[in-house]
Amino acid sequence: MHNMILPFMRNILSKNKPETMKSSLTALLNKEITFLTPGFSSRRKQELFADLFMLLESGIDISSCFEIIESAFQKKALKDIVSAIHSDLLRGSSLADAFEKTKKFNEYECQGIRIGEETGRLNDVLRELSVYYKDRIELQRKITGALSYPAIIVLVASLVVYFMLSFIVPMFEDVFRRFGKELPPLTQMVIRISHGFGNSFVFVVGIILALSLFGWYSRKQEWFRKYTSYTLLRVPLLGNILRKVYMARLCLGMELLLGSYVPLLRAVQLSRRMVQFRPIQDALQQIEEGILKGRPLHQTMQQCKIFDRRMIAMIRVAEETNRLNQVFARMKDQYTDEVSHQTTILSSLLEPVIIIIIGLFVAVILMSMYLPMFQMNSATF
Repeated sequence: MHNMILPFMRNILSKNKPETMKSSLTALLNKEITFLTPGFSSRRKQELFADLFMLLESGIDISSCFEIIESAFQKKALKDIVSAIHSDLLRGSSLADAFEKTKKFNEYECQGIRIGEETGRLNDVLRELSVYYKDRIELQRKITGALSYPAIIVLVASLVVYFMLSFIVPMFEDVFRRFGKELPPLTQMVIRISHGFGNSFVFVVGIILALSLFGWYSRKQEWFRKYTSYTLLRVPLLGNILRKVYMARLCLGMELLLGSYVPLLRAVQLSRRMVQFRPIQDALQQIEEGILKGRPLHQTMQQCKIFDRRMIAMIRVAEETNRLNQVFARMKDQYTDEVSHQTTILSSLLEPVIIIIIGLFVAVILMSMYLPMFQMNSATF
């Protein structure tokens, strides 16, 4: 019975329009990778918070909610986590403490649930958490969809160039050697590149794999996060898109917290732990210090270069009218739309540029192979 309730309620209460059918390749690229991260992924968290909100809105008690949710999950690891939360609730723990004990949910989520319990707005908090992860997943899918096609082009083109330099050029070299004539400089250069290309290719791939493994194991180190985040922020186009991605997350978090009547200082502290991007975290640290000294929010934001003038102006008006959470909600939508637009433009620019560059590589290789033939044909006349 429980297995039938949850899907039925999702169909009745969901307001999303049916999505159009996507190709299998796009679906695969947009699929979230979870086998390296045991526990709740962003998609699972979105489902959990959405299901909790729908069931509580229907008047079902909290214990029965977790019984239904536990029966809906198929993976044992997820069932165990939900079962542990349910057991703690039956022993008298609060929902926030039960979530915190699992160590699968961050402080932002746990504190938000705690505030919801204390203020009697638990349903609102659960709904906002579900919306937060829904928007986060959609944004990740938009970025992945925009960059996946250029990445596939680069991969296929690299394999084509590798095949030509490793097999086609040596074949032509054997033919040219039989004629015993001096080859054009361009042909000699391409042949020299092909001689060391096999070893160089393996060496470059090895370096890339080593750097990837190093980055994976160092990703949680503070020095690594600081260096990579500030470096990415300086990259043209990509840095601006990355900044707006995390600005959208910051605005979403501030909207949720301030809408739940969390004090401004506490909202900044929780948002700093939620936004895993070092430049914004450093800026929020300065804002926190400024608020403790009694400065308005917009004045402390002016000292941080990462915030644009439009955002600071909007925050200033919001402070004067006491509508900070509404302004953060609007700015979140604006940043999300800008990210979607800019990623589409970036993808449109990358595709022809990559095709032209790869085409030039292939053209140079083919030209270098045909030049000796042209010279031989002209010499026979």
